[in-house]
Amino acid sequence: MADNLPRQRKANPASDPDQRPPSPNKRKVVRRRTTCWRGLVVSGTITMTIIALTSLLYLHWMQGRRYPWPVPHEFTKEELSKYTGANGGLILLSILGHVYDVTAAPEYYGPEG
Repeated sequence: MADNLPRQRKANPASDPDQRPPSPNKRKVVRRRTTCWRGLVVSGTITMTIIALTSLLYLHWMQGRRYPWPVPHEFTKEELSKYTGANGGLILLSILGHVYDVTAAPEYYGPEG
């Protein structure tokens, strides 16, 4: 090293790989983490809104459609004796003051039962 040429102590920034700007085809791809929370919140809000509107519309529609209570009827023994199921008619059964329609089981409550 005896030549008298000046030496470069620091390399040029263009020749140093750490100092060079990244080339366009070697750029670092930054990916955003995608989460489903935003979609869940939006779909949940839409679902709850639809349920609330449907409930309100149903209640508004049903408000005027109340059915009246049935009028109680007191049967006498003579009236109840007509409903024995003879000739395919109704079968009514009285237990402790309550009258029940038992026509669905004529083999048990009917004339032959």
